Amino acid sequence: MQSGEFMLIVFTVMAIIGAICVARDKALMANCLWAVSNLAFIANDVTINQHGIIIDQYEMVLLFGVYEVIALYGIWNMTRNREVTAR
Repeated sequence: MQSGEFMLIVFTVMAIIGAICVARDKALMANCLWAVSNLAFIANDVTINQHGIIIDQYEMVLLFGVYEVIALYGIWNMTRNREVTAR
């Protein structure tokens, strides 16, 4: 297993833990985990070299880009009104 494959597994586990956090009423933690893992999934499909930016799978980049925006909105929305309480 190459290091890139291992990191994708790590970020997949982070995304799954995010889903568990939602089920345990920890939506802010879930959005934080997803904000990190979504960027990793986007980076996996984008290559930057001397010829420019090459996108391997546009659909996946678009999908995880939308997920990233939603996760960041969730973080912003939950923290802007101080609705987050320690449990």
